[in-house]
Amino acid sequence: TDLTESENKREDLLKNKSPVEFDAKLLSQDVIHFPSCHGPNGDQGIYRYLGQIANSVLFADKKREIQFKAFWRDHIHYPRVVFEAAAKMIAKMGLFAYSAVHIRRNDLQYKEVFQNAQKTVQNIEALLYPGEPLYLATDETNDGFFDAIREKHKVYQWKDVVNEAQGVPYSDKVINILEQTICAGGRRFFGTQKSTFTSYIFRMRGYIGAPDTNQYWHNIRYTGLEDVDRFAQPKITGHNYMAEDRGMWEDLR
Repeated sequence: TDLTESENKREDLLKNKSPVEFDAKLLSQDVIHFPSCHGPNGDQGIYRYLGQIANSVLFADKKREIQFKAFWRDHIHYPRVVFEAAAKMIAKMGLFAYSAVHIRRNDLQYKEVFQNAQKTVQNIEALLYPGEPLYLATDETNDGFFDAIREKHKVYQWKDVVNEAQGVPYSDKVINILEQTICAGGRRFFGTQKSTFTSYIFRMRGYIGAPDTNQYWHNIRYTGLEDVDRFAQPKITGHNYMAEDRGMWEDLR
């Protein structure tokens, strides 16, 4: 298939994969699975379905690719009540008037991304305004762990904004995705490497047109120099499901 009209990088997306044409036989199926890996090198030799939707299908027709991406933006999203509650919480800080950080500490299997709060401040400080308010989404239970951040920035957490949405009938089951939405409303956002919770926040920020839609992580040291920091942006491949393809929102503008 001629993919010259697509911004997808064929050689990167097809690495260690075999392209399969979407033909009449596949079209007739009720369900099509897109395993990201399988066999002896997969998870315990079984199929694995963690994947990035932008990296699953290559299109010869750019218009069809845009329709595909618009479908995911317009029809696969959180319920309205989440945005109603999050809007009230964001209003306390002001849309794009704060930056946000997701620091995952407890159940993440990739322990090598853990670091202390002082290191986080050192990594991200060059991309923050002096004294800029921060919203902090985390599963860290020791409140004093973030004192190094509080020394330089006003820090908001869930407990500081939850009362702003009184009267909005949301379930406690959506607190996590409420925090994702609050993070999406920041001027800049710094996530945790190898976290899919972080990854979807990047895409949400692209959808809503945040001021800076670059993908930053609190585990990486930034200089504040655009020509330097751009080298830390992720490379999109067929197996990298922990970073977002900017085409998921840029192609819809």
